[in-house]
Amino acid sequence: MNIKNLENHTFPKYLVVFRNYISNYIRLTKSF
Repeated sequence: MNIKNLENHTFPKYLVVFRNYISNYIRLTKSF
C-alpha cells in the first residue's frame, strides 16, 4: 500500500514536468 501511494505521488509529478516541457516547447516554437 505504501508503494502504491508513492507511485500515485510520483506519477502526477512527472505529468506536470511533461506538461511544462511541452508548454515551453510550444512557446519556443511560437517565438520563431
